[in-house]
Amino acid sequence: MKKKFSVLLATLVLALAMGTSAMAAVSPYIVAPEIVELGEAGSMNNAEYNTLFKVFGDWLSDSGRFITSVWDGSAWSEERNKTALSIVKNYAGISGWERADVIAFMSVSAKNVTAEMWKAGVQVSLMDVPSLGYNKFVVFHITSDGKLEVIPNKVENGRVIGTFHSLSPVIVIGLKGSFSVSGGTAVDATATDSTGAAVKLEVVAGNALAGANAAEAKEYNALFKTWQDEQGEKALADLAEQLKAGQITEKAYREQQSEILTKCLKETVSRHSQVKFDTIQWYGEANISLTDGGAMPKGGLDITIRDPQIKKGTTMILLHIKEDGTVEEIRNLKVTDGAITGHFNSLSPVVYFEVTSRTTSAGNQTGVQQPASGGQTGAQGSGSTNNAASPKTGEHDMTALAVLVALMAAGGVAYLGRRRCHA
Repeated sequence: MKKKFSVLLATLVLALAMGTSAMAAVSPYIVAPEIVELGEAGSMNNAEYNTLFKVFGDWLSDSGRFITSVWDGSAWSEERNKTALSIVKNYAGISGWERADVIAFMSVSAKNVTAEMWKAGVQVSLMDVPSLGYNKFVVFHITSDGKLEVIPNKVENGRVIGTFHSLSPVIVIGLKGSFSVSGGTAVDATATDSTGAAVKLEVVAGNALAGANAAEAKEYNALFKTWQDEQGEKALADLAEQLKAGQITEKAYREQQSEILTKCLKETVSRHSQVKFDTIQWYGEANISLTDGGAMPKGGLDITIRDPQIKKGTTMILLHIKEDGTVEEIRNLKVTDGAITGHFNSLSPVVYFEVTSRTTSAGNQTGVQQPASGGQTGAQGSGSTNNAASPKTGEHDMTALAVLVALMAAGGVAYLGRRRCHA
């Protein structure tokens, strides 16, 4: 046992250094924070330690300290990787990644934070973003009563930042590698300007907050607040396990899956869309920018996402979180088998969904979109599309902007880490 950990410690100097000095920086978000490496059980109460030991016991050294585990190709780290992947799946509802490294165990405390501040949520700058190329971070917090909760997080100014309602032991896991999408099927996107010329984009797939500013991050968190509060990802993961174990039928799984997604997303998405719908599926998210920070072409861009799960006749909602934090909907979408196309004039975080509506009047079939005045064409839901003229530069963008993801840039395909939740 001691030999294993001595080898591990020798290979993790960078990670452990990051877990101490990098974490000790004073946070600009709260008053007098103290962030130190999580040590022995004496720094926790019994409930906190019991949960930490139960979930992360494989990272406990002979000295009683919890240590990190960056994958180095060894059999030990491969075992820890599998365990960490299982943890983020079972407790955060996140699956599909190849690597999950525990990159920090920390004890977080703060002074002069009022009850009102905790109730509203306090942002804590936890640590520098590692230079190891993680695509996503999962932040776990063990509450004083021993509950393991997932903390919403973002990356800003090179730091991983979490929003807390109390403080105690915190564990940060970095996810890395290909996110499995539809059995590994690639999702790509292409963009053209008003002359039809191809335009290169840079896409951070599966993380709409990568490089996002404070206004964008605030609105994103507001958009998915109910999803976070209701622990939507964990609920879907639990449901998938029930299906796998034969505890529910495929039909029941689909029905309950739809109920969870609709409960978590319908209200907030409806605030930003003129599409009337009854059920919703969350497909994906990304942060899109022009290569090398270039200027947006005059007349904007047409972007096509190719996704094998998109079917002609379905209704899509694409939302774009602008630089000032406002949310725009791309409308008049072209929807075909395996692709959607829309026009927008600026780039930043985007998310997109498939929605369906039930019969609302005679002659209207289930799934046919019922447009509001000035909204998307109802023909979209029946499979045909109506392409509106591209908005002029500088025009008030009530017609669309927003979404999509990946793209073929310099011979490489950028992958969109989608959140469509099918077993």
